[in-house]
Amino acid sequence: MILTGIEYSFFISKSEIQSTIGSATGTFANRDHLAGYLEMALALGIGLMLTMLSNSRNFILNWKQRIREISELLLGSKARLRIILILLCLGLVLTHSRGGNISFFISLGVTGILFLAIARNKPRATTIFLSSLLILDIVVIGSLVGASEVINRLAETSTQTETRDDAYLATYPMLKDYFITGIGAGNYFNVFPSYKTPLLNEYWRHSHNDYLEIMVEQGIIGFSLLAGVVLFSIFTAIQLLRTRRNPFVLGMCFASLMGTFSLLIHSAVDFNLQILANSSVFMIILAIPFICHNLNYKQKGSRRSSMKIDHYHRHE
Repeated sequence: MILTGIEYSFFISKSEIQSTIGSATGTFANRDHLAGYLEMALALGIGLMLTMLSNSRNFILNWKQRIREISELLLGSKARLRIILILLCLGLVLTHSRGGNISFFISLGVTGILFLAIARNKPRATTIFLSSLLILDIVVIGSLVGASEVINRLAETSTQTETRDDAYLATYPMLKDYFITGIGAGNYFNVFPSYKTPLLNEYWRHSHNDYLEIMVEQGIIGFSLLAGVVLFSIFTAIQLLRTRRNPFVLGMCFASLMGTFSLLIHSAVDFNLQILANSSVFMIILAIPFICHNLNYKQKGSRRSSMKIDHYHRHE
């Protein structure tokens, strides 16, 4: 729709919403919220791909096995998932969301380094796969479909063109007045007009900063509870990366960490956690490490397979 110029957002012509023309929004009203959703979808897809890389590892080097592996690479489930990941990357770039694209880059880099540094039984192909995501899917393909628009938006960003900083400053007095218990969930737009400065002429339904908005609405009590769950989820995922060998557990913990890091970074400049679709997926991503921790993944022959892999590593 963007390439043809005939753009709709859930059967509504974008001509009625001028600010969204030229950027992918999907069924969201805001391109930044589609970017937040795609960040988490990409994290889950990348984690799934890592489970496939781990499962495909073997040490048979005859020519028949090589032909089978090449055929699987070009025509199998990994190839289909790779195409889906490329499409999701294109969608993220076409949102032209500054916060979304930066969050994706940083979270992929940080999680990738963390995974390579501490994960046990990681395949050799992991480094190549993660590097290709940055180089092929974003740098090469992104430059053809709209990465320059994201770069231009970043270059044009300044304190003169952005009003979010003024909204943040106007929110701080609310935080001081309702620090303990907050004003109640969903009440930001009701209370903020009393604190709004003359510089803010527009109607502000959200603060465009999830940390500030949650603190104002839920107080330090509610914020601490949510922060505790997030930190516990991150800690659990890291512990599983250090101690588990199962490919599925490793891949899903990568997905959880990347999705969590990405939305935490993006939440500093947007309100993804106030959107039901995004907050629901975020809660699922936080739950993944706890599910993996209690998952009985031991199967018949798994111990023997682990012994073979350890034997291979010792001889290598």
